Amino acid sequence: MIQWHPLFAKLLRPVLEGYYEVQVNVPVGDVPRAADVLLLRRTTQSGLPFQGLWRFLTTWNVLEYKAPSVSARLGDIDALVELGLGIHRRLDERRDKSRRPRLGRSEVSFWYLVNGAGTRFLAGAARLLGPLETVSAGIWRGDVLGRRVYFVSSRDLPVDMESVPLHVLAKEPREKTAALTRFLSDHASLWKDYTQVLVNLHPEFLEELSMARIKEPTFNPQPFIKLFGKDLVVGKIIDEVGRKEMLDEVLARLTDKLTATERRELKKRLREESEKL
Repeated sequence: MIQWHPLFAKLLRPVLEGYYEVQVNVPVGDVPRAADVLLLRRTTQSGLPFQGLWRFLTTWNVLEYKAPSVSARLGDIDALVELGLGIHRRLDERRDKSRRPRLGRSEVSFWYLVNGAGTRFLAGAARLLGPLETVSAGIWRGDVLGRRVYFVSSRDLPVDMESVPLHVLAKEPREKTAALTRFLSDHASLWKDYTQVLVNLHPEFLEELSMARIKEPTFNPQPFIKLFGKDLVVGKIIDEVGRKEMLDEVLARLTDKLTATERRELKKRLREESEKL
């Protein structure tokens, strides 16, 4: 079973690093929903470079990330507000102890990130919070007790540098995921952080990713070896490539890099193995 919110946090860190700290498993008192929540804390006073989704981040941000298979539910809004207010209160209690000024209401915002926020859900949210403002494609904003509440629909966001973590995890139309693979192929800096997860969740795009024009494509087999074991992974590769083709490739690579002494040792071992048959 995939643990979605830690995975989302992992993918989010490369985008926000240097500006925000991403915290998971946030303690929220007696409410048993910590596993659904991420807390973003601003770590710099300098200007932020974000132009897309994350330009709306405040000093502290309470994010509730829903798995791609989970539908948006109005009941989640109640829980998010309850959690957000509780976290704000705990932050202020800590600041009181260290004799620092309390956080203003505008310094804390609540975020609800879901695969798709339909018109029925948004209409229901507007009945609870008052009119929602469409601030950008896939992003709506409301207010509760002086704090901003953001609703984010992953599948409705444009594909850009800031939204990549959400698109990689989301269930989206094929053309949207195809646009994501093209975007990743054009940005080599994102390749290592995101394509491994994209391939695991959307294996149907493996061929498109393998054909992407990246100067130094990388593949890390360690997660597969850790999950399934070396023998199974190697066996599957041999079955897919073919025994003769695999042997030819291995020998070609070996002989190209072996020293004269190592070549003699290899021939000796092959001869010994042949004599055993």
